[in-house]
Amino acid sequence: MLAISRSKIKMIKIKQLFMYKIFYFLVFILSTIKCFPQVPASVMKSNHFFDGAISFGNKRIAPAIGWAHLHGIGKKKQKLKIGYGVRITSFNGKNQDYITASAKVVKGVTGPAVFAKKPILENIDTLMLERPQVNAINLNLQLQYSFTNRFDVGFNIDLVGFSFGPSRSAILKSSDRRTNLSSIQEATPTSFNLLLGADNDIGTLNSEFYGKYWITKRIAIKGGFSHLFTEYTSKADLPGGKRFRNISNLIFVGVSFSPYRFIVE
Repeated sequence: MLAISRSKIKMIKIKQLFMYKIFYFLVFILSTIKCFPQVPASVMKSNHFFDGAISFGNKRIAPAIGWAHLHGIGKKKQKLKIGYGVRITSFNGKNQDYITASAKVVKGVTGPAVFAKKPILENIDTLMLERPQVNAINLNLQLQYSFTNRFDVGFNIDLVGFSFGPSRSAILKSSDRRTNLSSIQEATPTSFNLLLGADNDIGTLNSEFYGKYWITKRIAIKGGFSHLFTEYTSKADLPGGKRFRNISNLIFVGVSFSPYRFIVE
């Protein structure tokens, strides 16, 4: 029996396609901006943000801290902002399934062609980790829109970085197994992280959709949804490859601090 259902495979494919489109939309926006407008130094200085958040879901928790610098677009109120940042995410779970991650194994192809291919179900295996723990440090892309001086909405997504964490013993649920028998395998967090889109992605990558409300001039509360990939690499070459991915859709709450926040009237 397969260790993962067809319906779950289809849902994962839809979610990954959605994230892929958002990423390339943001890249398109950045590529069409010739230069950022000249703004006072006080405004540029104010666009530094320090964030802390904690995401949680079914037997999963992922605290994160980060820094971001945003650039306002437009000559006046600069409600739309684009920028970059660094985020540290630490994922902890219990009894989590990690499925075959390599696009070459799952779809038989890499690159944009993955969207035209259906998963090769017989190639997909599962590693079940009792206590996964992955730490990731990534550069990310930021997009934010301010409806008022107190309320912002935004999106961010990790681009590239690295991960580390302890090795774990995992139970292999091979796609060709028809009994409860399993093999014990050793796996460690995939060390290199890179956003390439959908099944092409490598490693541990986090993204957020959020709303932010400024309770004071410099302190805001924020909340929203986190879409988090975590990945392990097995020590041995397994039938489904060596890379295995868990996809978590979590709710998060957090705070944001801007020590030099400047409000454009």
